[in-house]
Amino acid sequence: MLRKVCAVAVASVLAAGCLTACGSSKNTGPLTLDQIKENGKLTVATEAAYEPFEYMDVRS
Repeated sequence: MLRKVCAVAVASVLAAGCLTACGSSKNTGPLTLDQIKENGKLTVATEAAYEPFEYMDVRS
């Protein structure tokens, strides 16, 4: 029983840490087009090795 309680407690702490790490004090929601234009750049991340959603065509 103690093992289950500890596992739930650890999972809760990790979930709370992930949620707070993704937060931002400047933005309360998604960026608008005007905000993106003001910043001058848009950063996008992807996992190119995760088929079929993303892939890399390495043929020359």
